[in-house]
Amino acid sequence: MRSRLTRIWDDSEKLRYLIIGGWNTLVGWGLFFALYALLGSRLNYLVIACMSHVVAVTNAFVCHRYLVFRSDAPWFLAYLRFNVTQLLGLLWGLAGLALLVQGAHLSPPMAQCIVLASGLVLTYLLHRRFSFRMGR
Repeated sequence: MRSRLTRIWDDSEKLRYLIIGGWNTLVGWGLFFALYALLGSRLNYLVIACMSHVVAVTNAFVCHRYLVFRSDAPWFLAYLRFNVTQLLGLLWGLAGLALLVQGAHLSPPMAQCIVLASGLVLTYLLHRRFSFRMGR
């Protein structure tokens, strides 16, 4: 007999997305923060955001493919689509980051936290309808 928590996890793609999205957000923000702490005096924060994005996207793909969407779409096609979606998310993030740092005068780490969290809904819809749509 499956436990109640197991049933909830298995039956709720949106819940899985939120939990895994939260994990991926922490990974992305943690990478950004660490790279900013190490390289912030030498590199622009937008370059650092791109660097952390490249590393975080691989972690996110694996988590989304296997834990959230449980996709059997061809791996390479799903990875390409995932990256297109993530690039759209990156553009959203870079624009939001620049706006919050330059316009609202927030610190880059705080602005990055806000931008990553705001992208969850956007990327959920794109991943569900585009990245992992085959084989569902």
